[in-house]
Amino acid sequence: MSNRKKPKICIIYTGGTIGMKRNAKGDLVPAKYSRKGFIELAPDIEEYAEIEYVPFESPIDSSNAVPSDWKRIAESIFERRDEFRGFVVAHGTDTMSSTAVALSLAFGPKLNFPIVMTGAQTEPDVHHGDARINLVRAVRVAADDKQFAEVVVAFNTMVFRGNRAQKRSENDFDAFFSPAYPNVALIARNILFTPYIRPIQAMGRYDVKGYRPDFVDGVLPARVLPGSPPGAIVDTLEREDVTGLVIESYGAGTVPTRGKYSYLPVFKRGKELGKPVAITSPFPQPETTLASSYETHTDAVSAGAITTGNMTTPCAHAKLSWALARVSAKRRSSGSDRAAEVKRLLIDNYVGEVGEPLAKFPKDPK
Repeated sequence: MSNRKKPKICIIYTGGTIGMKRNAKGDLVPAKYSRKGFIELAPDIEEYAEIEYVPFESPIDSSNAVPSDWKRIAESIFERRDEFRGFVVAHGTDTMSSTAVALSLAFGPKLNFPIVMTGAQTEPDVHHGDARINLVRAVRVAADDKQFAEVVVAFNTMVFRGNRAQKRSENDFDAFFSPAYPNVALIARNILFTPYIRPIQAMGRYDVKGYRPDFVDGVLPARVLPGSPPGAIVDTLEREDVTGLVIESYGAGTVPTRGKYSYLPVFKRGKELGKPVAITSPFPQPETTLASSYETHTDAVSAGAITTGNMTTPCAHAKLSWALARVSAKRRSSGSDRAAEVKRLLIDNYVGEVGEPLAKFPKDPK
């Protein structure tokens, strides 16, 4: 590198395989690191940036991550937002997609610095593994002169919009993909950014009016499979600790609608209880999905299902949690108003998480 001043990058270590060690039983567990110990995992990172290291007090396996952890990460970034060029979040791969969605929503369309998430398929002690190189590459992306302003996932040689990324393999180093949106950068000798990355809109201080880091617990996921009993889902909706439901449909938003296997009572009961029920596709595509004319889809919508376009299932799940928190904060008295507001927030394109490629980030909804 040249002798120019290196950018300041903050690495927030939450846990995950990228920093795991084996305990006395031989099990992989999140490890605690001093700054020196963490830097030693990938000393190359100091060639590209001036590093500050901020660990979780108790690092976690991302399988244990919950919405309060999304807020904890957001707050770690928010309180340091004016000190650094960008941020790298070292995170487990199991729920990285959900956290990336949550961070993009928390900081909103007014974000004006990069947040780069990364992780690993192998622990640092695996010499041929990906822990070291993924950390180096993530720092390079965050520190690059081509400044951008969004949450991304940098994994192996690819960089994806965070709220469009999805895990696809437990073993391959090429573990993530973006089924409905092009990659935003390629990591090679240089970082090759594509036209799909969001550039910084305004230099200077982050507009804190766009910061909304609250999420609710209790959004239940479900997947439609032949013969699965929807009555059990209706019963679960009655629980006080369930706040909403995201159902992964067969594809084009279709669900069973006949006899005792019909999901229509699920949507109707959710509407009665004021607990939104969204449907997603396991096959999100660049063109908007879940707009089919199949009767098994249109009947679901008529019964109260909220379609989510080409959002990934992790995106719809985290976004519903976020939308419910926003509406709860407004303390509206009318149940119908609350339901309409949740639906609007869920289906609107807020930070490029739904819709066609190159769709502009919309204005912050009121």
